[in-house]
Amino acid sequence: MATDFESEYVEVTPGSLGLGLKARLMVAAWFAGSACIPVLFFFVFSWAISSNSRFDAALWFIWLFAAIPISSAALLGFIFGCQIVDPYSRITSGRAALRGMALASFSFVLTIVACGMLAAVSTNLSWSDSLVRSAEIMFLTFIFGFFVVGWLVVIIGALAGWLLYRVSSKDSALFLKGPDESMATAKLSIAIAILLFLMNCASLLLFGRPGKY
Repeated sequence: MATDFESEYVEVTPGSLGLGLKARLMVAAWFAGSACIPVLFFFVFSWAISSNSRFDAALWFIWLFAAIPISSAALLGFIFGCQIVDPYSRITSGRAALRGMALASFSFVLTIVACGMLAAVSTNLSWSDSLVRSAEIMFLTFIFGFFVVGWLVVIIGALAGWLLYRVSSKDSALFLKGPDESMATAKLSIAIAILLFLMNCASLLLFGRPGKY
């Protein structure tokens, strides 16, 4: 029996990935959008942004715990999420959910690592002391974040992967229209995506580190 994907024939040239930049961007946007749900939940739970918060502290906090998590989800979706919509990967809805869960979990970890590294480079401590401080921050952030919002990240990630599979199964042409992507082009686009994420993290240093919230 022909599957939904098999109803749409897409020619793939040798040496290509079969999915173009459009598909990668759409998947990245999908996972970035799904990341907004746990981010919003975190802000509601923490009440970090209140009427008496200083503007610089509020901006720093929003960038750290909103812009970076969302951009990390977009980055990992861009690099690893396209298999969900690729008709030649023969992925199932269950595996799509597991992949979405894995992408969300790694995005959570990547955010924590980014927080730790930013803490290390934004202190006046010595390099060795800043690394110890960074490790402490990553550990504490992981424990706190897991119990506050980590469980929701996993659930939303699984649901996002499953829903993306359902959408792409019903309309595969939505992701497959346009020229396919060569391996060289794919590597270049991934390198640019990683560079943009690093620039996003580094831009947080421009705000400086607020004295208190």
